[in-house]
Amino acid sequence: MSMSFLPKALSQGSGETEIRFRHFKTNETIWMCYQVFVVRDKSGEALGMATVSRDLTDEKRGEAALIQSEKLAAVGRLATSIAHEINNPLAAITNLLYLALGQDNPPQVQELLEQADRELRRVSKVANQTLRFHKQASNP
Repeated sequence: MSMSFLPKALSQGSGETEIRFRHFKTNETIWMCYQVFVVRDKSGEALGMATVSRDLTDEKRGEAALIQSEKLAAVGRLATSIAHEINNPLAAITNLLYLALGQDNPPQVQELLEQADRELRRVSKVANQTLRFHKQASNP
């Protein structure tokens, strides 16, 4: 905890700080906002200080959840962008394989082309599933 807010409270009449600590029984992180006010008599002489504390734990959890949600959304957008970029060359390769499979090829070459076609379909399926997943997650 930083005590730098106390001199400010003394010179300006009030100060504020946020403190994070662990609950001694539950080991849960707790966030508190402490406000300090100088109490003065009628002549302006400082008599003491009063404090007000407020639990910020729920606010901090909400902020952390929002940040995590924004990170996941960014990852989703990146995955969608990558899937789109992968689909473009996949389409070209699919067309080239289609043309090659239509040729009169030796059996060994034909078998390799068919294997390449199966693997290409597998990659295309993964890219399309990624795009569908993002579309589903984007719907309300």
